[in-house]
Amino acid sequence: MRELVFGSWTVTAAPECGGNLSQVKYSGVDIMRGYTELSRWIEAPTNFGFAVLFPPNRIDGGKFMFNGKKYQLPVNEPARGNHLHGIALREKWFLDEVTENSLSMSWIFDENAPMHEGYPFDCILRVTYTFTEKALIQEFTVRNCSSDVIPCALGFHSAFPAPARMLVSGKGGRFELPPPRYLMSGRETLWQEGFQPDTWCDPAQVWPFGHFRMDESNRTAVLDYGSFSLRYTVDEKFNHWMVWRPESDTSFICIEPMNIRVGTFENAPGALPVLQAEESTKFTSKIEIMDMPQ
Repeated sequence: MRELVFGSWTVTAAPECGGNLSQVKYSGVDIMRGYTELSRWIEAPTNFGFAVLFPPNRIDGGKFMFNGKKYQLPVNEPARGNHLHGIALREKWFLDEVTENSLSMSWIFDENAPMHEGYPFDCILRVTYTFTEKALIQEFTVRNCSSDVIPCALGFHSAFPAPARMLVSGKGGRFELPPPRYLMSGRETLWQEGFQPDTWCDPAQVWPFGHFRMDESNRTAVLDYGSFSLRYTVDEKFNHWMVWRPESDTSFICIEPMNIRVGTFENAPGALPVLQAEESTKFTSKIEIMDMPQ
């Protein structure tokens, strides 16, 4: 891990921890939920910084079809019989470049990588963080390194310290993910008391949260910490949110943008976003600091 300073921003790049940032501070204040002890990340790699989900969320039994072929990802959530959160989350990335206002990390997924046998889609993942006076801009690039079309399903388990209140823009109902396996039922249900899209709530008073559609005109979440607030905005390639925290831990909240609905791999593989041979695509998100005392 390497600590870097960009003006008012102090971050710790952790390429060995799935290409994540283990600390993000602005004027000494924690902006993302971070860690300093590696053991904390090993225990729960999704619960810190911008955990990379490629592909995101659960796949029933790890089994899916793509372009008429059957594939099998490992069942890495054995208690529920699911594959969870993809191929890149726990892998060692590389710190490629540091400039006066940015850093870049990358990871090559090929036949030498874990899980390649069950997900044989060669690609390079690269993330660049650029820091301006009051914004952190994330650019995430996926490059297809194969001669065939590949799926390109991405999400971020973006973990923030719990705010006093928050608002996540979205529309429609909650996509039902019934326990104990939390797989898509196919039903869209009404929201219960507490959290719902486009409504301010205290995240400490709400559980569970949910999976729902983004609002195409406003792909934004706002977190209010009292003395300042954060605005988290993602680009048009993302179309769904997952909002989550552990039932018994109110110290943080994960606001997770995804470019697929949960269950797409098993239930609607024809709807998966794809990259053609040698094609690249870029996803962009931004965290803006608002009303931070100087």
